[in-house]
Amino acid sequence: MQELATLLLAVGGVVYLALAAALMRNRPGPGARTIACGLFAIAVWVVMAVVELRTANVADFVLAAKVKYTAIALVPPLLFLFLLRCTERVGLATTARLALLFVIPVATIAAAWTNELHEIMWAHPPVDAGGERSSRMPWGPWFWYVHVPYSYVLTGASLVLLADEWRRAAKLQRSQIAPLMAGILIPSVVNVLFTTGLLKTHGFGPTPLAFVASGLLFSWGFVRRDLFRLAPVAYQAVFEQMHDGVLISDPEHRVVNVNRAALDMTARSADAVLGYRIEDVLPADARIARALTAAERATVECETPDGRRLEVGISPVTGSAGRARGRVVLLRDVTERERTLAALRESEALVRGIVEHSPNGILRLRPRRGPDGDVRDFDCIFANPAAASFIGRPEAELVGRPFKGAVHPYTAGLFQAFREVVRTRASCEVERTVVRGGREIWLRFLAAPAGEDLIVTCVDVTEDKHREIAMEAAASQDALTGLLNRRGFETDAPSLLRDGGGSSRPCALLYADLDRFKEVNDRFGHEAGDLVLCEFAARMQRCTRGPDLMARLGGDEFVLLLLDTGLDGALWVAERLLTSSHQAIRVDQHAIDCTPSIGIALHPEHASELKALLQAADRAMYDAKARGGGVAVAGRAAVGARSS
Repeated sequence: MQELATLLLAVGGVVYLALAAALMRNRPGPGARTIACGLFAIAVWVVMAVVELRTANVADFVLAAKVKYTAIALVPPLLFLFLLRCTERVGLATTARLALLFVIPVATIAAAWTNELHEIMWAHPPVDAGGERSSRMPWGPWFWYVHVPYSYVLTGASLVLLADEWRRAAKLQRSQIAPLMAGILIPSVVNVLFTTGLLKTHGFGPTPLAFVASGLLFSWGFVRRDLFRLAPVAYQAVFEQMHDGVLISDPEHRVVNVNRAALDMTARSADAVLGYRIEDVLPADARIARALTAAERATVECETPDGRRLEVGISPVTGSAGRARGRVVLLRDVTERERTLAALRESEALVRGIVEHSPNGILRLRPRRGPDGDVRDFDCIFANPAAASFIGRPEAELVGRPFKGAVHPYTAGLFQAFREVVRTRASCEVERTVVRGGREIWLRFLAAPAGEDLIVTCVDVTEDKHREIAMEAAASQDALTGLLNRRGFETDAPSLLRDGGGSSRPCALLYADLDRFKEVNDRFGHEAGDLVLCEFAARMQRCTRGPDLMARLGGDEFVLLLLDTGLDGALWVAERLLTSSHQAIRVDQHAIDCTPSIGIALHPEHASELKALLQAADRAMYDAKARGGGVAVAGRAAVGARSS
């Protein structure tokens, strides 16, 4: 009998060691390391039982008992801790409480190893009155009143946890709980019967042999039922906390499990769902009825009586042999999603309407790259009606066509600008003039990157451009005579003093000031004075060539820049102007004589810059006035007025 028991215990020890090693190495599920330590402790318990059977020496027997009770003390707390972790009882499994689980086991281990001093674990030596060892140790008070109650309480709590999970778990998960519960229950019952004396054996305790049977059950569950690989209670915790509703039915279409979200979505209690046919629980809809009988997964949208939209996904569950095991129904409340999608569709329609009816042209261009990665052209993938109108081609001729050449003759500059946007990822703004229907219009192109594409907006800025040109003209033009004013002259004249190569250009500047013009205003009024100024400007224009530049600097001061002209040419023009000035200007019934004093300055002889040239001509003009007026002065030379 002892030989058979020794063989069975040895096999059990190997099984537990193998399970512990597999769990420690792979750690397939929550608490795997903890249960691995527990299985290792059981292996030590079983192996030490072999040692007790085979040893004849009392001292060796006592040493084996100490090692065995070290393992025995650790098995219940490790098992309970494993179940706490795999069932995700987080509230119970705080660090402080976990530490408290091992206070009594550690004290039991200490009592076992120091038993000779106090004999509270067992009587020493552990033999009967005849000196024989019994299968039942002569246990002491610590064993009976502390160790045994504590171990049984933890083992009972472990069984209660498993029973609770059995109650809550679906059938598909109970196959994992069953071998674990049986594997704990078998040695627990045997140990209780043996400890209380209801089960008697000769020469050895039966609990290690019961663990051998549990070890074989654990091994079968590990291989065939994924025991320790997927904690069933972890599944249940996730199942309960899912936002989507889940119903699970058996092959007869009866609901065997349902989570809280599904109860909320169906507006039913658990008692009104569990055990009922699944089609009676779901909203009445012919499509759902068809999906429940289909062999493939199906998804149906339906509406609940309270107006919510549910997405119902129905998936068949089959076993390893391909037989139907039931169905999983996933419920998702898509009411808000449908509202969001409807709002999005409305927003997209609004955006499309805005784009289609926008007065601004909108284009989407996609770069077309060459083998070297450089942008060779752009393909137009979208154009709104305004863009087609601006470019002067129908939408059908723009969309899907290369952009280069499509908007001739101003494409080249735009193409380079758009290519820079692709390269630098920085927006650009380009203005171009085009002729449409015989009218020149100005377009402003604004290009911005959009992913790999470009979004180009075309804006008609013709009116703005005309206003800008008019404002610039007004800012540089004398409102009375139509000539340039001082600002316009100082803007245009500097560039005329240089030729195309940047060298100084021979020019002559005539500075004319009307003599005694104040008397005209005082005697005949300012309206007459304005007419005199306009007439003098007209006579001055008749003495000039096309390239020459004239301006009224203010009041009765005029300037005339003669291009490619020396002193002789300037004196000749001044003489003509003086001659024409002797003709009286008629204003109403009055004949008004008004001759100018003219100063002449030469470029670059007298000055190389415009400001200095004006100052030189101004000084020469004052020399002319000092001589009585009606003359032209250049340097020291003077020319008197001649009659025509």
